[in-house]
Amino acid sequence: LTIRQDSIRNTLLSGVFGILLSLAIAYYAARRFTTPLLELNRKAEEIQAGDFTQRVMVASNDELGQLADSFNRMAKAVAERDATIRKKNEALEELNEVLEKRVAERTAQLRMEMEMMEAILTSMVDGVVVTNRKNHIVHINPAAQKIFDISAEDILGLPIDQACRRGDFCALVEQIREFSAESLRVLELSIGGKDLKISIAPLLDEGGFYSGLVMSIRDVTLEGEVNRMKTAFISTMSHELKTPLTSMKGSLQVILNKGKWLTATERELLGVCLRNTDRLIRMINSILEISKIES
Repeated sequence: LTIRQDSIRNTLLSGVFGILLSLAIAYYAARRFTTPLLELNRKAEEIQAGDFTQRVMVASNDELGQLADSFNRMAKAVAERDATIRKKNEALEELNEVLEKRVAERTAQLRMEMEMMEAILTSMVDGVVVTNRKNHIVHINPAAQKIFDISAEDILGLPIDQACRRGDFCALVEQIREFSAESLRVLELSIGGKDLKISIAPLLDEGGFYSGLVMSIRDVTLEGEVNRMKTAFISTMSHELKTPLTSMKGSLQVILNKGKWLTATERELLGVCLRNTDRLIRMINSILEISKIES
């Protein structure tokens, strides 16, 4: 009985020792495999946070060592790509700053040119009306507003055939409808008791396609009055000069034909006077012809 009890006790001790040894081996194996994996996980989280300098140190040639080596190569490649991206981003930021500066300079230049153009159009004596490709009025300067007796607020953005209901554009509507977008056209119209000389030219875009009209309107009413006054003055003065010159010419001809008592010197002087009288009469006739053509 005693021997049997000793045998059972030895068997139990052997089993307990075996269990403890198995637990120790399992713990060692778990530590050996889980520690590198936990290290890989921690390094991966740090790389995910943006620290690409992280590397895993596993001194083994098994699968864990190969995994660590692959992880380190991946981290190095990511770090290199991040550095390249950062450099390109810096270059793009510099280029963006240069472009923004150029855009700001060009915008300021265009604004200055627009203000200059606006000042020129505002100060012009001639009226200017600009339409787009749909014949909607997009600009009218103060001189044109005065000529047509209308304000810009009333017609800007309207088709020109609607704008004519509010001003004196109606006489232009038919001319614009018949306008050929390939050439300049000059019209002389009487609108609102004013004699106008209107130049219509097409606006072309960068592709050479029709994009609107620009009309230059000059009020020539006063010029017509001046021309008529000039013509009347020239006609009156020519008549006043031509009448005595004609009489002088007739008198000189009579003297030369009938004055046999004249000496050679006197006859020569009278001939000079007659030729100069003829020349003055021809000059006056030429002036009258030119005046008629201009009028």
